[in-house]
Order: sequence, then structure tokens, then C-alpha cells
Amino acid sequence: MEISASTAQPRRARSPSPVAKEAKPAASKAAAPRKSRKPGVVPPTPEEMRGRISMAAYHLAAGRGFAPGHEMEDWLAAEKQVLAAIR
Repeated sequence: MEISASTAQPRRARSPSPVAKEAKPAASKAAAPRKSRKPGVVPPTPEEMRGRISMAAYHLAAGRGFAPGHEMEDWLAAEKQVLAAIR
């Protein structure tokens, strides 16, 4: 039985084998960002993060005497502090 050229499907490129992936130079691994979490440490949930940021923003506002107009600045600064603390 002969297959005509019009019904033949093109060959698909094969994905590299797992061995080929491991053979990459170590420099490419160093370029990827590394997580600095310790093994076994569970990251905070979004609700916990919001609570931590909220408390930090409150303390920043209290430090300024709750002067109005700086809410966004307080929140962003608090976000920065909390993210730095958990990393």
C-alpha cells in the first residue's frame, strides 16, 4: 500500500530528551532567579500578607500622626517592608 504525498503528514519535531536538558551549561541555571526560602517554610497566604501590610501601613501612618493624603505612600512602603521581611 502506497501513501500519496497529499495525505502524508509532516513529521513533528521531537522534544529534547531529559538527558539533553541536563547537559546545558551551568551558566544558564545561574541566570534564573533563585528563591531564598528555607526548605519546609510555608509562604504566607494572601490574607496573611494583606494583614501584615495593613498593620505595617497603620504603624507608618501612626508615626506621621495620621496626616491625611499619604495612604497610598504608607501602603506601598508597608508592602516593601513586608516583602523584604519574608524573603
